[in-house]
Amino acid sequence: MHAISRYFLFLTLAMTPAAASADLVITQYYQDYTGILYGPQHSWLEILNTSDQPINLSAFNIGVWRNDNTGGYKTGNTPSSSGVLPNLTIAPGAVGLISNPGAQPTYAQSGALTTAQLDQFSPNGSVGIYSGARNNYQVANLIDAIGFADGQLLGSDQSWVRLTLDPGYDLNPGSDVTDFPDVWQSFSIATVSNPSVTGDARLGVANPAPASVAAIPEATPWKAGLAVSCLLLLGFAWKKFSVVGARSCDC
Repeated sequence: MHAISRYFLFLTLAMTPAAASADLVITQYYQDYTGILYGPQHSWLEILNTSDQPINLSAFNIGVWRNDNTGGYKTGNTPSSSGVLPNLTIAPGAVGLISNPGAQPTYAQSGALTTAQLDQFSPNGSVGIYSGARNNYQVANLIDAIGFADGQLLGSDQSWVRLTLDPGYDLNPGSDVTDFPDVWQSFSIATVSNPSVTGDARLGVANPAPASVAAIPEATPWKAGLAVSCLLLLGFAWKKFSVVGARSCDC
């Protein structure tokens, strides 16, 4: 393979986004907000470890954005509420469940841990998981998110289940969970409360399909710098190849 082909291949690989943005992904969001079955504010978050190593959630932060701040996770706004995830170790390929204290349905409570931050869900509360230092909710630290638009109540009295490991959010203003129909499916509270033992709607069961060649959410800061670097490198390689090619060709 001659020089210019190698550099074109490098550029293609460098600018092809990874299929998933992290080893932890949100696979289910559940909120019986108005109390259809159990009374208000029964909230759950299901998180899948896609890596080959155990991961302890206490190394990560959670942020919730409510009301007119539902898109704040896209811009690094301060969350409406935030905190450290509970001390729960998730085995490779397994899921962890966190809930607000006393959350129903009862079948999901075995092995689940609670966090006060899930008390702060609202009918349209976006949720993000972050790495890095406490209270650092910059976009560069965002691992995964599920987003809702202000006023649409898409997070109220239903559950959103992840179908694939493709990214389920982006950083475009106004986008929300409904812009990713191949990634997220909505289930009723009643379905999640009485699911089949192995069904995707069951809290604690996650079977997302492998990711396609999918994009890490747009506007991740390092991507712009990487693209520029690749273009500069390609230009240098092209110039060098042109000079070498004028004297000889090893094609």
